[in-house]
Amino acid sequence: MIELAFEISYMEKANFFGKESISIVPRVLGLIDRNSKSHTFGCSDRNYWHYLLHDFPNARLHDTMWLLTLVYNLEEPNNRFSNNSKIAEWALGIVKFWAKIQHENGAFDEVYPYEYSYCATAFSTWWAGETYLELQEIGRDLNESEKLITPTISRLVTSALKKAGKWLIKHNNLQVANQEAAAAVALKAIALITNNKNFEEGAKIKINQIISKQHPEGYYPEYDGPDIGYHSLSLSCLATYRKHSETLPELNSSLYRAVQFLETKIDENGLYEWWRTSRRTQYLYPYGLAACWDEGGKQILERYMLGLSKDYVIRPSWMDDRYCTYMAIDYLRTYKILLEKFKL
Repeated sequence: MIELAFEISYMEKANFFGKESISIVPRVLGLIDRNSKSHTFGCSDRNYWHYLLHDFPNARLHDTMWLLTLVYNLEEPNNRFSNNSKIAEWALGIVKFWAKIQHENGAFDEVYPYEYSYCATAFSTWWAGETYLELQEIGRDLNESEKLITPTISRLVTSALKKAGKWLIKHNNLQVANQEAAAAVALKAIALITNNKNFEEGAKIKINQIISKQHPEGYYPEYDGPDIGYHSLSLSCLATYRKHSETLPELNSSLYRAVQFLETKIDENGLYEWWRTSRRTQYLYPYGLAACWDEGGKQILERYMLGLSKDYVIRPSWMDDRYCTYMAIDYLRTYKILLEKFKL
């Protein structure tokens, strides 16, 4: 009976992750050009398509594709976006617009035209890959006419993914662990979609580089130092890679050390001394903790949830438009893990 009471209490707290994620969706929809007749249909950079303040779209802002796909595929009583055909249409529109703004060499821009941003290419390719995989899985048991991923969309998106993957294999940013981790999981997603061993090998090379540069204290370096927020993002990416991969003892050991590093830094209210970190981030992504439950993530996640209940820790709705979407994605994925663990 004690264990049962604990699970109910835990799920009451865990439900916040789902509610917070879903509550962000209307705000995110306002960032997207949802007019299917528009030449910028699917663009999620409102400063580009609506305010005309920029002369190029920021690819980094198209994490919206994954959030919409996740809420579309989440069957919950309070999720009014579940199986909503418009949500699926807009998610596909974002993926297609993302492919449209890709440079011929496979890269994408974030800050200025012809930047060929490693960050934007790594993260947006990961999100596009995850979106494709989820939509493909949704349509697995449907008739061809009902599938969301049509042959035309498949050709367009897989072509863009391959080009981005080839570019990522040739480039790196070893000073910034979270970007390398995003590139690794992006390549893994491409490998799953294309069944191409070159992308699989490219992902493993990046994983090995990340592990080799992990500090003895357990953190993944950000400009040669520890940063809790970006460390948690790296943990989220690497835990996703493990979810998609066969057992890798070296990665398991690395994730354990990464979680143990956080265990020494996160206090009882889910807070940490952000002013002592290399990039001074103040947030924490929880998915990696939930995914590394048995490595010690459970205890840290409990502290984080206590901080949420006290309004101490930063949540998606407190973030600006640039960061609220991905944190909502991370919250929703955390919620799905906790549902699997504690659904009664």
